[in-house]
Amino acid sequence: MRIASLEDRAMLQSQPVGMIQLSRGENVYRVSVDTGGTFTDLVVRDVHNNVYMSKALTTRERAYLAIEQGLEDV
Repeated sequence: MRIASLEDRAMLQSQPVGMIQLSRGENVYRVSVDTGGTFTDLVVRDVHNNVYMSKALTTRERAYLAIEQGLEDV
């Protein structure tokens, strides 16, 4: 897990990805997922605009496992 740099944020704004919003009590997170052939990239933003990034290996048959792993890493 790491907080994204300004360069990362600029790159992310230009990339089409799937996005969902999660709520945990008063905490709200925006989660963006880009599933590729080898890696799945996740970006999570909290209500304070902190941005966290994770990368997990993707298997075509079980892409959901890469999403779960990425969320655990963040």
